[in-house]
Amino acid sequence: MATTPLERRVQVAGIVLLLGLIVEVLSLLGRGAIAFLVFAGLCATLIIAGILLYLHGIVSSAQHPERDADK
Repeated sequence: MATTPLERRVQVAGIVLLLGLIVEVLSLLGRGAIAFLVFAGLCATLIIAGILLYLHGIVSSAQHPERDADK
């Protein structure tokens, strides 16, 4: 398991990105309008959320390096 808050944030971001990619692959196997809506809506939301969580984790740990070093 993660030892620092930064590692934990990156793990959570990776899990969200993985979920987005899994849903993307599953939606590409489907046919029709619903598959496209799932692809365009849910997949994009999960991938963007994962990227933003990752960036937020890096920026917030860079602002407080002593907080992450103490743990």
